Amino acid sequence: MSEQSAASDGDKYTIHSRQEIRTLLRRLSEQHCLLTAYFDEGRHFLLTAILGFSEDGRYLVLDASPDQDINERTLRAKRLLCSSQLERVELRFGTGPAEMIQHEGLPAFRVPAPTSMRYLQRREYYRLLVPVTHTLECVIRFPADEHRHARTVQTRVIDISLGGVALLLPPEAKDEFEPGAMLPDCQLTLPDTGRIEATLRVCHVFETNDGRGLPRTQAGCEFVALATQSQSLVQRYILRVERKRIARERGLI
Repeated sequence: MSEQSAASDGDKYTIHSRQEIRTLLRRLSEQHCLLTAYFDEGRHFLLTAILGFSEDGRYLVLDASPDQDINERTLRAKRLLCSSQLERVELRFGTGPAEMIQHEGLPAFRVPAPTSMRYLQRREYYRLLVPVTHTLECVIRFPADEHRHARTVQTRVIDISLGGVALLLPPEAKDEFEPGAMLPDCQLTLPDTGRIEATLRVCHVFETNDGRGLPRTQAGCEFVALATQSQSLVQRYILRVERKRIARERGLI
């Protein structure tokens, strides 16, 4: 995410009132909303939450990451571009630099309170149910950590839109997907269209049954800062599938 993309929706969505900004930030904190802080031109991010505020309201306290490398990168960043959702409305603001402090005995970041904020009603995207005539897969690569080796998980895409995807998770991998988790290394191959690389944010995970009554796990994920070229490929794929469906219903194919 860039400053330009954060400011591309028109001044009518920009809030400058200090009181209104403070109210929205407090609601984010009280509702324990996750907040993603992007830096290094969007190449890295910190998944965090607002823990509190300074007494004079000039600073926010953000939760630190358990990953020390991410914390060090955050401290080196001159600018953080933050994004969150409050009751299905997207909020964006810039801040920085961050400094490390102790908050209630634990490491945290202190950042300047924003002087402006974008308050964006989310667009509703047309969601395509992937036809059973072909398989659309999302391959997700997980890096190695202290508990596991690097691994690749193949998931089946149930539906897709410009906003995100619904994934059918293999039973052995469902514990990898937790609400709020960021999946930065995902690849989708769109049949007869092309391949896209994407970052996904897990919005929700739920259990359901297939047509035979067998349990299965699905994850609803949203695209994070999807590149314009990738958006075009997704749109092209959706249009191609819809045209074929309409032609089939009319007996043209």
